[in-house]
Amino acid sequence: MKKTIMTAFGGLGLLAAYSILVEPNRLAVKKYEMGTGQKRLRVVQLTDIHIGPFYPRRKVARLVRKVNRLSPDVVVFTGDLYDRFIRYRREDAAKPLAELEASLGKFAVWGNHDCTKMARWYAPVLERAGFILLENEAVILPAGEGRTLAIGGTDDLLYGEPDIKQTVRGTAGSDYQIILMHEPDGADRLQGTGVNLILSGHTHGGQIRLPLLPTVTTDLGKKYIRGFYTIDPENSTELYVNKGIGCTQIPARLGAVPEIAVFDIKMV
Repeated sequence: MKKTIMTAFGGLGLLAAYSILVEPNRLAVKKYEMGTGQKRLRVVQLTDIHIGPFYPRRKVARLVRKVNRLSPDVVVFTGDLYDRFIRYRREDAAKPLAELEASLGKFAVWGNHDCTKMARWYAPVLERAGFILLENEAVILPAGEGRTLAIGGTDDLLYGEPDIKQTVRGTAGSDYQIILMHEPDGADRLQGTGVNLILSGHTHGGQIRLPLLPTVTTDLGKKYIRGFYTIDPENSTELYVNKGIGCTQIPARLGAVPEIAVFDIKMV
């Protein structure tokens, strides 16, 4: 019995060490092909970096180098830039993020953490880093050979003033539509709009996923947790929930490896 108990405690210790020292420092690249056409446009999604004590500047620099090696046409950030903002130097984010390279531009939306003590600094930091902050609006980008890609972004659903109809209207007339929305459970409000892809974050994929226990969820992140979901089968609208990069509350991840998501959009 004593040996069994010691083995169990040892296993728990190893699991705790892995969740704190190993998994948060991993960084997976998930690649997906969307559409069936010949013209490819590469969109890279980052989300929930949570820069702060658990994710310092050196990690941001590593993240930027990894993204640049993917040669994105577009980089999108779906919110939650800082964690514990009051204790962190905001310029430390702008400098490495400014080195992200994307031939057609970099775009972002608000996350719930961005709407708190750092709200007044979020837009200036993104601007210095070369991002366009989308607030219930969209941009239409040239995709070559007369095709266009629309990137729309909503205000934060928890603390902002989201206007989904206005955001979708801004994508009209484009060949492929992507909507950026931090909280994934709001995706149901896009049923019937005909948009192609919704990109979200917020959930961290559960962050800590223990066998036989329910997934840890958060407001507007209870229904859609990670990966792909079909929101509107009739219009082929899909949602992708990215597990994010950093941690919040505790510096640990288990069963939710940080990720960069790559979408190769193929338009007819």
